[in-house]
Amino acid sequence: RRLDLNQCWNGSAWAACPLTRSVASSSPTWSYPAGTSDLLPNWNLVNNTTFTLTETGYNRENTQESPNTAVQFYIDKTAPVTSIGFPADASFVNAPPPMSGSVHDNQASYGSAASLIKDPNGVWVRLKRNDTAAYWNQASGAWGGLIDSTAAYAAGAWSFTANNPGTAWVPNVSYTLQVYSQDKAYNQIGPNPNTETVAGGVTFIYDVTPSTVGITNPTEGTRERLLLPLTGRAGDT
Repeated sequence: RRLDLNQCWNGSAWAACPLTRSVASSSPTWSYPAGTSDLLPNWNLVNNTTFTLTETGYNRENTQESPNTAVQFYIDKTAPVTSIGFPADASFVNAPPPMSGSVHDNQASYGSAASLIKDPNGVWVRLKRNDTAAYWNQASGAWGGLIDSTAAYAAGAWSFTANNPGTAWVPNVSYTLQVYSQDKAYNQIGPNPNTETVAGGVTFIYDVTPSTVGITNPTEGTRERLLLPLTGRAGDT
């Protein structure tokens, strides 16, 4: 039974339920559609859909199995989608940032299936230090070649905190953060199936240096006859 259409397979097409098909059996196994003229559905035309497969066995005396067996399975060929909530793009942070965002493997409508996020190791972050083009390695707690690190995931949200902040965060340096995810159908056929494409991400600057401000006019203790422009200096290095 295909739940989005509420239809059953008749051997060549989806049609009104209920429908049953005979299968080839050889104790202790059975298979379908082997030994019949039936075809399987074209799974390439199906995505994000829930199916129920029910089997009923009979012995030579035509006694029906009771209870019969049913399994539910899903066809899911769509990668999940992540977003970055913090830090914001083109922002400045003044403390080691707890990076975070959302991740969804959406179920569009009744009868549509989402495999949900692979857990653990279903969300990955790629943190780049732009001045040296090095990438953060969470396992070693150091900068190096291109590598991704696992983020924590729970209830539609991901989070990541560099485990060696004294090495990870350098004042006045620009960083780029990217994130991507996999769902539970990631291990099926094809190259990187149901793995989100790594997109542009966000760029931010780690800035913990206070700005400096001074007054140049008027000077301390002076007496002025006229109202002069008030001036000063300001800097942020």
